[in-house]
Amino acid sequence: MVDLAPLVGTDRREGVVITVTERDGTGHAVYEFVDGMKDFSEPLEIDLVPVSATVFAGTGGGAAFSED
Repeated sequence: MVDLAPLVGTDRREGVVITVTERDGTGHAVYEFVDGMKDFSEPLEIDLVPVSATVFAGTGGGAAFSED
């Protein structure tokens, strides 16, 4: 099991806000386009699957991520 606590939080970059949370021991991210990019897409809800202690694969992002 991966300790997600150090990774939980919000990161704001130009045009996007990425929020990482933990739900029942599973990582989850919301990738939101903001400012001038806000009309590119609805927020993407992504389940994070650990590959290693610091690397995750994302699923559930829809067509933007070719489904799974």
